[in-house]
Amino acid sequence: ARAMSSAGDRTSRAQDDRQLYKLAGNSMFPLTSPLVARVRPGESLQVGDIAAFIGADSKLVFHRVVATTADGLRTRGDTNLHEDEAVPRDALLGRVVALRLGRLELPLPTNGFVGDAARRTGLFWGRVAPPLRAIVRASRRAWRRMSTSRA
Repeated sequence: ARAMSSAGDRTSRAQDDRQLYKLAGNSMFPLTSPLVARVRPGESLQVGDIAAFIGADSKLVFHRVVATTADGLRTRGDTNLHEDEAVPRDALLGRVVALRLGRLELPLPTNGFVGDAARRTGLFWGRVAPPLRAIVRASRRAWRRMSTSRA
């Protein structure tokens, strides 16, 4: 998921050293618009966490951490088939600590059994979603071909 690109779309007010960003895109479906991500800078990231970083195209990106290295992170959107380019540590903005819809804010657990379960669920969805997405696309193409051949 990407943040809205214009500076006016970023809610740059800090609250408890955390920042809010509107989500856009579908790489982290179902974590997409109209949700807002609360990002805490300086948080340590583990495999399964959602990282906020500046991508290679200079846009803000929210993707799940799939591996950590000495130089940075390897990430992938939950519905993407391939990993992103390596994310250097200086491109990291922080960890997504909560998601907000209107006034409702859902903190993302990080510690203990619940945190582990949340990370594992995200990683599982990251493995299941890409093939499902490919099946849906192929089904849509086949349906369109069948519809146009009848006409």
